Amino acid sequence: MNYKSLSIFDLNQMDLTNVVHPIYQNIYLRKLKRIKYLEVHHILVIEHLPKNDGLFDDLVEVRKDVPFSLRCHINNMLKRGNFHRGESATMRKGIISSVEIESLMNEQLPLLSVSVAECEYISNECNKTEQQIDIKYLNSIPFSFEMNCQHKDDIFQNELSLFLEQVSHNKLLNLIFNFNGQNATPISQVEPYNLLSDSRQIIFDAVTDWGMSYEDVVKVLYNPDDICEPVCGVSASNVIRLFLDTQIVGRNKVTVPFSGINNLKNKIKYREKHKNYVAYIMDGYMGHAYVIRIPPQYENEVKIYIYQSDLGDGVTRELKLSQWMKARGRELIPLNKLITLIHGFMNGHCDKQLMAEIFDYESNVSAINSDMLEIDKSIKFSFDECSYDTAYKNIKLIKSNVMQ
Repeated sequence: MNYKSLSIFDLNQMDLTNVVHPIYQNIYLRKLKRIKYLEVHHILVIEHLPKNDGLFDDLVEVRKDVPFSLRCHINNMLKRGNFHRGESATMRKGIISSVEIESLMNEQLPLLSVSVAECEYISNECNKTEQQIDIKYLNSIPFSFEMNCQHKDDIFQNELSLFLEQVSHNKLLNLIFNFNGQNATPISQVEPYNLLSDSRQIIFDAVTDWGMSYEDVVKVLYNPDDICEPVCGVSASNVIRLFLDTQIVGRNKVTVPFSGINNLKNKIKYREKHKNYVAYIMDGYMGHAYVIRIPPQYENEVKIYIYQSDLGDGVTRELKLSQWMKARGRELIPLNKLITLIHGFMNGHCDKQLMAEIFDYESNVSAINSDMLEIDKSIKFSFDECSYDTAYKNIKLIKSNVMQ
């Protein structure tokens, strides 16, 4: 590729619409919106690149694979006559003085090919020198869709972690994650105040039936006003529901229709790599239930997030959901580690070091009790496609319920 020159626009200083002619907005947004989303605060405008990625088809219509919202916007501009054939597109700032719209309509348009790291590097250099930089050497690493996926997922996982960390601190949220594990009501529609009222009523009824004081009853049963950590299966059920419950349909019960490590490997192998997936895993070997999420990724080495709590009466020690999310909730764990560990279980072997690396919040080998492993068991699991939007909506609605 023969790169000629480069201009930098600071997105903190000016809006793209004030810098670039409307047709350029859509050309460059199509490729550069990822850079903007990735919070690289500069936009690269490069001219004289290979003409191999056109915005229009042979009939001079906007290509159908252009994102729908952009396609509508461009078509609306065309209908309104915002630009015409032969009109010059003048940029208020930058190295491109004018481009004939007719040539843009009839020729293939630029393919922007730079990496995020290179964008940041060049931005820094431009800030230092305040002059344009020759970027002919930038011809190796194309800007990738994977980078955008990873950044988007990092943002989501951070927000989810912050939310789940509150399970041990917010009483109403704690109630939802304790008492709604198998409820048919969508998790976002659960009324935490009703849960609190119902749990208190159980104690009041026991006071009457048993002829004991309130204080004595709560010692025997539980104190409805205390924070109570959900057991592994309940927290896993509710985490999976964050991803899968809509505002209309809730999961009456988390089912595990699949079994065996080979089935799990195949499900992951043949997934659509640009999509999100969650699996609820009942591990009979460990006597433990947890959730894994496989975010969008294209690398050969698949990495997963784990969501878990633990009562501490099995192979692993006591663990709060909030404790795990704060310590390791943002950590991607290689799937191969989990597969290797489970294969060991199948052969009657427990790799304590590997188990600690995967399941202990401090990766502490001494916290693993391998004597509790049950080698005659198996794993069962669910496997579902999920979306960021559903989880975001559920988190937002639950927050509004517990923050009233």
